[in-house]
Amino acid sequence: MIPRWDHRLKDPESVAFAILDVLADFESEGKLKNLPKSKKFPVKTILAILLFKQYYNLPLRDAQHYGRKFFGANIHYSTLHNWEKKLNLEELTNHLLKKLQKLPYASTQADSTIITNKKRTE
Repeated sequence: MIPRWDHRLKDPESVAFAILDVLADFESEGKLKNLPKSKKFPVKTILAILLFKQYYNLPLRDAQHYGRKFFGANIHYSTLHNWEKKLNLEELTNHLLKKLQKLPYASTQADSTIITNKKRTE
């Protein structure tokens, strides 16, 4: 288990990739089929942004910014608000937290020896 002070739980890129893994797991299990459809954006992307927002306890405007940065979708905050009211994200959030506990240490932090060796060779 990862202690609560560990930096891996705060790294936004690791969290974004874990969210996409969780949604891929749910999609393969068929749990995303019952969700309402979106005309403009994939529902998976909307869910990813909302989970990211919920994980970091962000306001909707910040969620819109990080959605553009990590998930490549510029979804207006009012749209996110409407979807947030429609969906129950509790099951997805619990699954996400379990997935984040399993993140490998090597994938979330650069090894300082690699950086040091790189500087020496230059």
